[in-house]
Amino acid sequence: MYTLMDDEGRKIDATFDVEHNSIIFHSRGGTKGSNSARNTDYGEGLRLIFRRLHDSSIEINRIYVDSKQVQNMSLDERTVYTPIDSPSQVDEMFTKVTTGMARVGQTPNARGGNQTKKLRLELSDNIPRENLLGLLRGIKIAVQKRLSAAEQHQVTARHIWQAIEHLRENSGNSIFGPATRYEVVLDDGVRLAPKAVFGEALKLSLGRDIGPDDFSGGIDSICVKEIRRAGFHVVAKDEAVTVSTVPPSAEDRSWVEGSTKRVSHLKRERQSGLAKAKKDAFIATHGKLFCERCKLDPIAAFGEFGDACIEVHHIIPLSEVEGQSRTQLQDLECLCANCHRIVHRELREQA
Repeated sequence: MYTLMDDEGRKIDATFDVEHNSIIFHSRGGTKGSNSARNTDYGEGLRLIFRRLHDSSIEINRIYVDSKQVQNMSLDERTVYTPIDSPSQVDEMFTKVTTGMARVGQTPNARGGNQTKKLRLELSDNIPRENLLGLLRGIKIAVQKRLSAAEQHQVTARHIWQAIEHLRENSGNSIFGPATRYEVVLDDGVRLAPKAVFGEALKLSLGRDIGPDDFSGGIDSICVKEIRRAGFHVVAKDEAVTVSTVPPSAEDRSWVEGSTKRVSHLKRERQSGLAKAKKDAFIATHGKLFCERCKLDPIAAFGEFGDACIEVHHIIPLSEVEGQSRTQLQDLECLCANCHRIVHRELREQA
């Protein structure tokens, strides 16, 4: 990877690669001044490349958006410049390209759009790599290494739950972009990009900014495995998925029969990812799991696998269940299986 030098010989934050007689100009991302910021001089860098090619009489055959998010689109749909456009001035060319890339991948009639995407500039002439790097004034830079497996495994179910809640409240503001091949499907049908979920969770666990290049998001990645381990569904993009909400026991089925509020109560308790997130948060606060009602220490009572008897109960009164939009971790308590059954029996008798 290379970065550009301006006309005064100063290195600017605008990176590119040279490959098969093409220039790959990388996208801008992150918040300027943060650890995840990259290519913050995107506009200046793209203008420099256009001008230096123009001054060297090197013609561009085609420019197209080369981001992962639009790989499923045809080349014609992603193209933002061809010689037939031939603007006479560099500034005109810059305006045409940036305006065009904002529309690539946008839904019809959508406003705005990203004008700092990854671009591929195909050149008309076959120019030796070293010559091209020389005229562009490219300086080789070290590529940032991805986060280690140990760092990624610091993410807990609680971090993933909190990341999902953050993305719900800030939809469309993630630097990780939309889902490309896989999606996290929530119980209410909301779909999120796995990299966006895991990236936000990494920020919480590591306490610093994280960018899309810091980790991978394939189906066999730590990203997807940890999201699934936290209790959430990850499926191929647009794949249909059915989340079961049927109470598992005959007693629960008889308890909820005919009562919308009771069904809502159980759905909230069994919401995907909820129990794991609550238990992680409880351990972070108290150092271990125990029953909040009878104070049973499951490990002391039952040994190594005793934690399996701790369940999560939704403590909001049934009369208020319908009015609450989403469950928060503070709305829950950890109970042993015995106390949980007793609490449900008490609720049943109160009905």
